[in-house]
Amino acid sequence: MEISLLDIPEVAMDRILENLDFITIQILRKVCHDLRNYIDDKVPESNILRLSIHFAMRCIFVTYQDFSGQFEMEYEEFDGKSTRLKQSRNQKILENLNFEEAFLTDLQLILRHQKGILENLMVRSLLTTSQSFREFPKILKSRKKLLRVKNFEVYLKDELSLQPILPFLDSSFLKTISIYNSTMNPDFLEFKEDVWDLDQWKKAEKFYTSRRLTIASLEHFGHFQAGFIRIKATNSNQMVDLKKKFQGNPKFRSFRVDFQEFDTILEFFRFLGPAHQFYGEKKWFFGVENPEKCLSIFYDLPNRQFTFAQIDRDRVPSNAIIQE
Repeated sequence: MEISLLDIPEVAMDRILENLDFITIQILRKVCHDLRNYIDDKVPESNILRLSIHFAMRCIFVTYQDFSGQFEMEYEEFDGKSTRLKQSRNQKILENLNFEEAFLTDLQLILRHQKGILENLMVRSLLTTSQSFREFPKILKSRKKLLRVKNFEVYLKDELSLQPILPFLDSSFLKTISIYNSTMNPDFLEFKEDVWDLDQWKKAEKFYTSRRLTIASLEHFGHFQAGFIRIKATNSNQMVDLKKKFQGNPKFRSFRVDFQEFDTILEFFRFLGPAHQFYGEKKWFFGVENPEKCLSIFYDLPNRQFTFAQIDRDRVPSNAIIQE
């Protein structure tokens, strides 16, 4: 005689759930409503390592990864008011349930019970006006504790504000913030300055972007230990401030500034003093707190970039001057 999962005694079912990884539990939740409600009442612990969310037109792709492997789900609009849920080669129709609501319900449960540290949280959106993208921060806010994330990546097409998400990530764990293109969009992305005072921004160690940003000043990037930024324009005062902050940071490693406009670049050159030139390359060297290290500044003319890096003193050419 065959027995269904719903016929298994509660004690036995609980023992089964205790020995399943989180991804397998999520697959079981899709079997039927009764089993889903039973599992949700038991509050299964989530230890997701990597979470990737891609908001597209009438579709949302989600990838979870834990110690046991990777699990992909696709929520697709179906027949106007229902959801086609795809898992690997399997699919299921959720009648009279909007695909965005289905996604948000599942995500809220998963993040509510996330206990471990997310190594990577990636959010990608082609349309920042979608309901699910706008509701995502509310799910983060509904948690009792801030979400522990080491690396946060966001891929956007049109506008940028980290304010809705950053406040709900634990600043004690957040190390890297990255901003990338969700499409091959050549336009400048205005970087909104509503994050400067957040601990999540101040305590982050690395910052990377592939988008060319329009920002008022570089002064709020001087605390990063490493990174790469592409900006529309800068000036001598901003670069001088950046140089001083990097020079005074004993944990600093490397930071590259890619610019399109720099009207006062000659003024910055005068501030830096005599350059060490080798086959057209311009480099400057400055002392730092560690007597075995120094700050190197390299100007890449063809690519219009300045690279700041802390290097060992023995890597400085013998005929170069290390300024204080």
